[in-house]
Amino acid sequence: LRRYCVLSAEPVGRMVLEVFGQATPETIARSDQVCTALQLLEHWQDVGEDRLAGRVYLPQEDLRRYGVGEHDMDQEKAGPKLRELMRFEIERAAGMLGEGTAIVRQLQGWGKVSVAGFVAGGQATVSALSIDCGNPVGPVSATSSAGETFVLRDDGVAPDAAAGDGEFTATWIPGLSFGWLDVASSAGSERVSVLD
Repeated sequence: LRRYCVLSAEPVGRMVLEVFGQATPETIARSDQVCTALQLLEHWQDVGEDRLAGRVYLPQEDLRRYGVGEHDMDQEKAGPKLRELMRFEIERAAGMLGEGTAIVRQLQGWGKVSVAGFVAGGQATVSALSIDCGNPVGPVSATSSAGETFVLRDDGVAPDAAAGDGEFTATWIPGLSFGWLDVASSAGSERVSVLD
């Protein structure tokens, strides 16, 4: 899976750095961490959908370690072992995202704003995935430190792929520079820092 990310996700971040003229060995290394984390989070929010399509991206060694069989992914609701495995995978991706987040402080201008948006989207995804999706919580709102607000929905209307699947999505292009997002739902709220 890591090799897949090297070929699929990391080149995208490197292209963004090149477009903004800010590709250095250090920014590339941090970008690789961010892009790999984003790719993993994308996989983790699509585990059920991928399983229906005959794909399982969860590492086999992790499935064995947590005692999760492929049949566990066929259930309407995730059981305790699968939820524990997903917590582990999400926390690992969140750690990788956190390590790469320092890239935002290294960039300037529109490059900084763009990459901060990607990082914030990843952090919002971590927050949304950390909600118990077996018990849908309604819309998830996010408000940036610059005062911009957007709502993530699970309604099947683009960009959301399917209503009621526990995946909350939104499209947001930040108009202003920001340092954090407040992500909130009926399950609670969390401040997600983009610059720390």
